[in-house]
Amino acid sequence: MVQVLNLASCFEHLLPELERRWHLTGLPVRMNIGLEVAGQQVLLQLAPGAVGLAEDGAADVGLSLTQSELLALALGLHSSSYVLHQRLQRCPQVAAALAVLFPEQLSVSGVWG
Repeated sequence: MVQVLNLASCFEHLLPELERRWHLTGLPVRMNIGLEVAGQQVLLQLAPGAVGLAEDGAADVGLSLTQSELLALALGLHSSSYVLHQRLQRCPQVAAALAVLFPEQLSVSGVWG
């Protein structure tokens, strides 16, 4: 089983790709999303055209994820709406932001046909 041992370091490495995805959308959204995984926390700061990690501050919304959910999002194995369906039903703005940051990346392997 794969585990993220240092959540902050993981997101520091993901940040360039998250920034690229966020910048391309041009969404005029400003919010802080707190993510908690296995007792570790990060705070994603979203602003128009920018994504960052905050050292401190308050989260507008907080999400607790399992290791499996985090990896499914980070690797694009499933869409954020699939992984977090029950938790995002009442938060359409957060759902849209996470869909941009963590899109499903369809992949295939093997010989088909």
